[in-house]
Amino acid sequence: MKDQRISVVVPVYFNAETLLPLAERLHGVAEEGDFDVEAIFVDDGSEDASWERIQTIVGDWPAARGLRLTRNFGSQMAIAAGLQEATGEAAAVLSADLQEPPELLPRMVAAWREGATAVLAVRTARPESWPTRAAANVYYRTLKRPEASTAFSLAGRRSSS
Repeated sequence: MKDQRISVVVPVYFNAETLLPLAERLHGVAEEGDFDVEAIFVDDGSEDASWERIQTIVGDWPAARGLRLTRNFGSQMAIAAGLQEATGEAAAVLSADLQEPPELLPRMVAAWREGATAVLAVRTARPESWPTRAAANVYYRTLKRPEASTAFSLAGRRSSS
C-alpha cells in the first residue's frame, strides 16, 4: 500500500464510449504512481450505456466505485456527490470525455505535496475545429474565465484542527 490516497471524481453524462479507455488510463496512473487512487464514477442520469460501463469498471478494478444519481442534476451536483463519498487525503475532479489527460495527475499530486492548497490544470491548446474553439472563446469570455480553462483540478482536505 502506498502512503496516500487520492480520490478522483469523474462526473459522467452520456460518456459510455470514453469510460473504459479513461478507466484504463487512470488505472495505469494508479499502478505507476506513488499514491493510491480511489476512482469514483458518478453517473448523472445518463440514458446511454454509461452505467453499464461503470459497473464493468467497478467489477474489474477494486479501487473504483460507482454512484448513480436518480436523474440529471448537472455536473456540479455529480461532483459534489462524488466528493461527499471521497475518502482520500486529496481529491481530483476529472472529466469523463478524455479532454484532460489523467496522466497529469502525478504532477498535480506533486504540486499539492509541495504545499499548493489547490491545483488547476490549464489547457494550452484546444484540439477542436475553429468554430468550436471560437464558441468556447465566447463562452469563457462571457464567464470572465481564462480561455484555456479546464475542469481538471485537485485539492487537499482542510484540516479540522
